[in-house]
Amino acid sequence: METHQRLIAAGLASPNLREYLNSVRIILSNRMRGCAGTASIRKHVVRLNARLLTEHRDRVPEVLAHEVAHLIDGYLHGRSSHGPQWKELMGRLGFEAKRCHGMDTSRLKCKSVAHSLINTAS
Repeated sequence: METHQRLIAAGLASPNLREYLNSVRIILSNRMRGCAGTASIRKHVVRLNARLLTEHRDRVPEVLAHEVAHLIDGYLHGRSSHGPQWKELMGRLGFEAKRCHGMDTSRLKCKSVAHSLINTAS
C-alpha cells in the first residue's frame, strides 16, 4: 500500500493536512550515513538515505511513513518526538513504531553511487 493510501485508511487525509503534506519536499541524500531518514517540520522536508534504502528497497515505505508521521505529529501538535502521539500515528499508518531502523550501515562509510529509489512505472 502506498503512503497516500495509508493516510486515507488512517483517516489522515483531511484537505488541510493533504495541502500541508503536498508542500513537503522529499530529498534523496547520498551523504547520510547512519540514519535512514530525517524530517524537518520547519522546512517541510523529508530527507531519505539513498544509499541505505537502495540496498533495502523493501524498507522504503516504512522509513517514509516514519518520517511522514513526524511531519503529521508536528502539524497536529506543534512538535514531534518518538512519543505516544507519534507511536499512535505509526500504528494508524500500519507500521510498528520503532525509533531505530536496525539496517546494517557499515557499508556506508565510503560514498557510493546510489540508484533511483523511485520506480516511475508503478
